[in-house]
Amino acid sequence: MNPHPTLTILEQSKVMPPPATIGCKSLPLTFSDMLWLTIPEPVHILFFYELSISKTHFTQTIVPNLKQSLSTTLQHFFPYVGKLNIFRTCGRLPEIRYVDGDSVDVTIAECNLDFSDLTGNHPRKCDKFYHLIPLLGRVAKVSDHATIPVFAVQVTLFPNSGVSIGMTYLHSLGDARTTFNFRKAWASIAQSGSDESFLAQGTLPVFERLLNYHKLDESLSKIAKAEIFDKVYKLRKLSGPTDKVRATFILTRTVINGLKKLVTTQLPTLAYISSFTVTCAYTWSCLAKLHNEELAMFLFAVDCRTRIDPPIPAAYFGNCITPCVNLERTTVLKDKEGFLTAARLIGDNLNKKLADVKDELVRDRIGSITSLVPEVGPTTKMTGVAGTPKLRFYDFDLGFGKPVKHETISIDYNGSISISASRESNEDLEIGVCLSANEMNDFVGYFNYGLESMVIVIEVKSLLPVVIMRLSTPPAFTTPSASTTMKPSTPLVDVARELRGLATKEFICVDKCVDCLKGKQHKLSHLAKEINSITTVLHLLHMDLFGPTSVKSLDRKSYCLVVTDDFSRYTWVFFLSNKDEIAEILKSFILKVENESDHHVKIIRSDQGIEFKNHTLNSFCESKGITRQFSAPRTPQQSGVAERRNRTLIKAARTMLSDFKLPITFWAEAVNTACYVKNRILDKAYRVYIKDSSIMEESANVQFNEHTINKPGIGPDWLFDLDKFTSAFNLVKEYVLELQTTTLDSIKCTREEDFRVDLPIASRQILVESTSTHQVVSQSETTNTSQLEVVLPNLEPSNLDLSSQLDVILGTRIHNIHRTDNIIGSVEDGIEPMKVAEALKDSSWVEAMQEELLIKAIRIFRAFAAARNFKAFQMDVKSAFLYDKIDEEVYVCQPPGFEDPKFPNHVWIFINQSKYVKDILERFNFTDCKSIGTPMHKTTSLGPDLEGEDVDQNPYRAMIGSLMYLTSSRPDIMLATCLCARFQANPKSSHMLAVKRIFRYLKGAPRLGLWYPRNANFQFMAYTDSDYRGCNIKAEYITATSCCAQVLWIQNQIKDYGVELSNTPIEIDNSNAISITHNQVKHSKNKHIDIRYHFIRDCVEKKLIHLVKVDTYYNLDDLFTKAFDEGRFRYLIAAVGMINYE
Repeated sequence: MNPHPTLTILEQSKVMPPPATIGCKSLPLTFSDMLWLTIPEPVHILFFYELSISKTHFTQTIVPNLKQSLSTTLQHFFPYVGKLNIFRTCGRLPEIRYVDGDSVDVTIAECNLDFSDLTGNHPRKCDKFYHLIPLLGRVAKVSDHATIPVFAVQVTLFPNSGVSIGMTYLHSLGDARTTFNFRKAWASIAQSGSDESFLAQGTLPVFERLLNYHKLDESLSKIAKAEIFDKVYKLRKLSGPTDKVRATFILTRTVINGLKKLVTTQLPTLAYISSFTVTCAYTWSCLAKLHNEELAMFLFAVDCRTRIDPPIPAAYFGNCITPCVNLERTTVLKDKEGFLTAARLIGDNLNKKLADVKDELVRDRIGSITSLVPEVGPTTKMTGVAGTPKLRFYDFDLGFGKPVKHETISIDYNGSISISASRESNEDLEIGVCLSANEMNDFVGYFNYGLESMVIVIEVKSLLPVVIMRLSTPPAFTTPSASTTMKPSTPLVDVARELRGLATKEFICVDKCVDCLKGKQHKLSHLAKEINSITTVLHLLHMDLFGPTSVKSLDRKSYCLVVTDDFSRYTWVFFLSNKDEIAEILKSFILKVENESDHHVKIIRSDQGIEFKNHTLNSFCESKGITRQFSAPRTPQQSGVAERRNRTLIKAARTMLSDFKLPITFWAEAVNTACYVKNRILDKAYRVYIKDSSIMEESANVQFNEHTINKPGIGPDWLFDLDKFTSAFNLVKEYVLELQTTTLDSIKCTREEDFRVDLPIASRQILVESTSTHQVVSQSETTNTSQLEVVLPNLEPSNLDLSSQLDVILGTRIHNIHRTDNIIGSVEDGIEPMKVAEALKDSSWVEAMQEELLIKAIRIFRAFAAARNFKAFQMDVKSAFLYDKIDEEVYVCQPPGFEDPKFPNHVWIFINQSKYVKDILERFNFTDCKSIGTPMHKTTSLGPDLEGEDVDQNPYRAMIGSLMYLTSSRPDIMLATCLCARFQANPKSSHMLAVKRIFRYLKGAPRLGLWYPRNANFQFMAYTDSDYRGCNIKAEYITATSCCAQVLWIQNQIKDYGVELSNTPIEIDNSNAISITHNQVKHSKNKHIDIRYHFIRDCVEKKLIHLVKVDTYYNLDDLFTKAFDEGRFRYLIAAVGMINYE
């Protein structure tokens, strides 16, 4: 982001309607229009469009089209180009008058602000947006009247990023419906190039004054004149610097329906419950927690057009709204039922306003401003609403796509909020909020935590409406004077956990609604062509453009044009500085390639970008007889060949730049090299096992028979016997406990008979060569089973070449990479043992190899012992087995400091390391730090941070080592600790800050630990999820396979306790991965998954496990793969069985 934002004015012009199209016209204001004259705050709105265009294209194409379409639109909406006139004399009402020569000020500018930052939903500084909105002209006062400009436009370019269109207008000009009709007409004219389509729709504005209430008009006219002439009337404007930030919150249809369901359940007599009602109520209740005023006022406008008898046309020009005022004490809204209170108040007032809207307008009121809107005192906090969810603001398409972001900047004046339909779905709602930085931080916490708490209530109550009566209200909040905190009054997670054992309802739909099925239908996937209809080169060319790149190439290029021949898949790449160069490049390229190949280009296929769809290329193709094919908007599947080629080249270029440690400025050379290599090698190759020759071959001429199911059992029976395979997992029983002596000949014979495999010839040769040099034991030698010698190939990197010799001691590698105090055993003794027999002789290696399995086995035993009420005895293993039996009785008692006075003889299995936490906090000087609620911020994304400040490795590694030891009983810090452990080789200041945050979290939760309750319902289930950086089907499937391996190991461990576990559920939140597991056919979608990961299919078929679809919210594995806010984080640690023992 540029630290010094600048705005460069490129042009200041005046746009007028076409000559002799309007004449002199005037439009008198009604009382509903004059009400806004007392508020000297214009309306500011902004639309952002994502366009990667150059400055030349912007000034020569975009700007002229916008001016031309605006001029045509003003011809039909003359008040926008006129001026507001207010007369001194009595009897003359204010009016908007247009005379020949009036114009609209249009400013063309260029800005260097970060476009992606401005179009985000996160909190952004408000004063960044003030550069992008135009200012209205000054108020001019003459002898008998005053004139005020009413409308202005500013178009701002963000080079190679996008364009913003800002509009400023007086609210007296019209309400939201009027301005929406104006923008709709402008968009229609801009897209078609004329007003014919707009006129055909029959949506011309209605200028007839249909609201005739003379007493109200006279009353408000007097007040407006007093404001203009008796005072120094000046329009307000927004300027920086300011500490305010603005953010956008999105409520999806699912959340809105949940809120409506909660209100319906708790307030069954409420007459009016809508999406707008619950959205306003929830936002108002959250805002009330930020302020300490005595009263809170919530104000919004109601459209009266269709609610007056007779109704007023929707195209009526002007204001036709009435305010709806809601007033309540702030302490009531802060209460635990604040949301329901706000919903009841807004719903009742809105229902009354809609029923009495005619009386509200017809009733003549003298001094009607105070009667319509009560006076706001110093002890009242007023919050207004701008916008409406009924109007689709994101449909403002001026010919270059829908806007990516819509902002109402004028809410910065008085702390109002904006509500509109979302860009992605008209059923989702966007809420724009402007607050100070500190208030925004607190508001985000209130908003997110309240939603998560109420969603839990709604979902649990929908299943068990009778049992959970104490969860009927959202959590209460307390707001101390010193700081703002949130404390839920009811432990929702604990109560929900207690009810998990109850039976849930099953909802079965017998009759299917045809209308619902039609509404949920989606477009079919694009099927691949079975037979290629292209038979010659250059018959069809696919082309696509990628860019602009964040870093320019050595030749100052920012774009790359990729052209691919459909028949041969031969590819050409061209590098450009701007998109405007494409036309000339394609013209010369087509002429050259046709001359070299003696073939003619017949079809060109591309997307509908303006770089391909322009007059120059159209004329050239018409002259050459070339057919143009364009993909449908927002359907990249129709350009699959070009998209895949782009992706292939980009990945190859990224790999080369990383391998050769080159700067990013070489990206064009890397792409060019990748294209050169791709054109000269086989596009696809497969490694295939040939049964006849027993060798592996690599070939591109492979055809897959996807219509035949793979049949198990082809080969030795033991190769497919999964039961026998899993029974071999118990290595401890076979090699440690049985101390029988046998000869090495019999052992080798047995192992050869059980594990004989017909290997390919190449593999046999490698195996013989790698094992022949390690045969150090004669066949007649006798050995112990516990010292069984298993020959393993040497996999050191320096020994990949079989002809190379291995040094006895690799001292350089050991001393340079590893610290001496971290090495097991003595350095002089040589490298790590290469055989199991050698490792079993060294007690240090035995302890190191069994440490991880021991921790897992102990956890399983503890959980099972607590569930089945076993008597567990803890003893010294050396005393028990080395020095005969112990004569004394050994008892387990409650540890010091954890005695339970109510049950002194009971022993609960609760594992925590509070003393160790205290020790490491003291060791690293965190005893006096400020605690924090989560070990990692939900937006944290750790990376190498090559440009960051270096920190000392020794304290960083010491802190990581201490935390890694703590993870055995603290799974809540597992994710954060493992992420930070990746950067021990070169830690930066950002990594150290992340580690310090973990210690701050431990400061606030030192006694958190794992709880194994007695007599609990022992159930074995597993959860699986991909890593925290996102996932795809392949990643989810591979992760599920790894989870399956862990499940099989645990099942084998539980067998020692006499329990047979089968068909263990593995809960996963990806239905596609489940489908691949049940599909036994080799499909093109999963051909890139290594075959070793498909053993999960056999486990499912043998009913060892089964995959279950679980909602993402209830996937407990999220605790180890993602970072969350405090509310979601505490739900997960409670769900996995962690409690805070006080």
